[in-house]
Amino acid sequence: MSDPNAEIRTLQARVDQLERMLVGTYALVIALALVLGLVLPYATQRSGEGDEKAWSVLSTVFTPIPAPETESFGVGLAVVVGFIILIVLTVVILVGTLIPAALGILSDGLRIMGRVLAILGIIGAVLVLVLSVQAMGTVGGDFGAGGPVLLFGMIGVLPLVSRSARSLVWPRA
Repeated sequence: MSDPNAEIRTLQARVDQLERMLVGTYALVIALALVLGLVLPYATQRSGEGDEKAWSVLSTVFTPIPAPETESFGVGLAVVVGFIILIVLTVVILVGTLIPAALGILSDGLRIMGRVLAILGIIGAVLVLVLSVQAMGTVGGDFGAGGPVLLFGMIGVLPLVSRSARSLVWPRA
């Protein structure tokens, strides 16, 4: 007759392995959404000649800022600085929250940091959506997928850093 305690330990190990695979897969999907949210266009602009210009969070950072003597200099500078902060924030979420959560080593400090950064990221993603909607109001302007995908990714971080998920992402003995 087999040892019931050994069977329970084996079953517990299998459940732990399945939980880690599930959390790892979820973290990978959210990481993909965050990266895509940075590189997919949040707005496009079509000109009369058929030319199309697309703006993503990442490409906007490398777009020249209007000259300081123009009225749009302050807005352009604010958008670029805001997007740089959003990119850094996303990278920190990827490295400091999603990777440790996928590996099952997310400490309380990293969980709290991840929650704060995700909330700030949600605010940033909403501002990207505002720019997308604003682009729709221009002639030839169109809404892009970058903003919604980034918002989805930022919201998707929250379940991993919630108290209820602690047992799934906390280091186990």
